[in-house]
Amino acid sequence: MITSKPKVSVVMPVFNREKFVADAVKSILNQSFTDFEFIIIDDCSADETFKILNSINDQRIKLLKLNENRGNYYARNIGMELAKGKYICVMDSDDIALPNRIHIQYDFMEKNRQIGICGSYVKVIGSDEIITAPTDYDEIKVWSLSNIMFRHPTVFIRADFLNKYNLRYNDSFRYAADYDFLVKAANFFPVTNIDKVLLEYRKHPDQISSAKRKEQTEIAYLVMLSQLEYFKLEATEQEKSIHLALMNRYPVNSDFEFNKLKSWANFLLRKNTVTNHYQPVHLAWFFKSLLKNIFRTYELKLLKNKHL
Repeated sequence: MITSKPKVSVVMPVFNREKFVADAVKSILNQSFTDFEFIIIDDCSADETFKILNSINDQRIKLLKLNENRGNYYARNIGMELAKGKYICVMDSDDIALPNRIHIQYDFMEKNRQIGICGSYVKVIGSDEIITAPTDYDEIKVWSLSNIMFRHPTVFIRADFLNKYNLRYNDSFRYAADYDFLVKAANFFPVTNIDKVLLEYRKHPDQISSAKRKEQTEIAYLVMLSQLEYFKLEATEQEKSIHLALMNRYPVNSDFEFNKLKSWANFLLRKNTVTNHYQPVHLAWFFKSLLKNIFRTYELKLLKNKHL
């Protein structure tokens, strides 16, 4: 059943997904929770995707086809602008939502009014692999400095928070706007992940994370550097390089290089005592973990060279 003002708006962009889109749509239409609208934005597909979508008869579907390919996040922004629901449920056109996904996330958000976004665990299609995600808000906020802490197609958003904080995807970040969006969100309001598998996640060569790895990495670096503003810091080019080396656990070749990373981490810890933006214990543990990983790799390299 759909009401004039649905409780949930499912937003799904799609581009050339004729192999998978019917199953993705079916998984939403068969949800145990029924009071939703399903906004599908076809980003000018060149295959049979739109024809498949247009053949599905369900009053909850609102199908729009763009006249040119503008990218996944441009399409998501359009869907969010059209959404009427209290919550926005993110969906990808090649994944499978479990039947109770919307019900569980809706109930969780209703009981936790301070939370602006919740994600969940996922199971990889065709395997037994379960991909987990942190649930502690302070941990998510800190670890977002180096990586995205959500499986984006599991994200469930409180719509009025989007407007309150003017949150949208930066569609110029064509291949990693989800990272930027979720970092900004986590720095405005509490976010979390539900410790349950609510979606089956498909890995394949055509998905953005596989097909556009280089471009995605470059944008991710920009997002990592943008977070230095939360330390009230305008970094030099050299400091930016050191920061990216630390965030990405780049291998070092000398004690001198390692000590530069360690000094930078200590500098950021001191800056945080002024801004108090990050929970100090979580931030200290985060840096310790990064440095420990880098040093272990360095030690193994030294040991290997010693035995050559």
